[in-house]
Amino acid sequence: MRAYIVNLTDNLIGKHHFDKMAETMAKDWGGFLNFVKMSLETHDVREMNPETLGKIMCSFEVGDVLANKEQLFQKIYFAGDCEAMLRDLVAVCLAFAIADRLDPEAEFGTLVPPYRPRKTIPELLAKMDKVVRRANQEVFGDNRPVRKK
Repeated sequence: MRAYIVNLTDNLIGKHHFDKMAETMAKDWGGFLNFVKMSLETHDVREMNPETLGKIMCSFEVGDVLANKEQLFQKIYFAGDCEAMLRDLVAVCLAFAIADRLDPEAEFGTLVPPYRPRKTIPELLAKMDKVVRRANQEVFGDNRPVRKK
């Protein structure tokens, strides 16, 4: 999976909290896919320009969207508007990529990297405090306070 798609799906998962939804909807994976597709269609994909949609579609590699033709085209509707169909296709492909990254039962050896949530600022600050405290111990041999609270 290309870095562009990994970053895009990471941002979408974090923005819409799809990881929390995947936990609650684990038994209804088809419903989760539909939820993600509809959420993307009504918000993010709707706001993208056609060039961005094309860039996303061209960035998918073999194995990024683990769906067969019937699964894909069952979720896409065409009423003569090619731009709307492209938006549907991007939303479906992103939904499958997001679902594959969040799948807790994904097999080892898959080409789709699992989603790893980003650390929050307090978590990063706590880690920095530990590193500085350890450096102070090694250099000065004491437990000087890292920051005034």
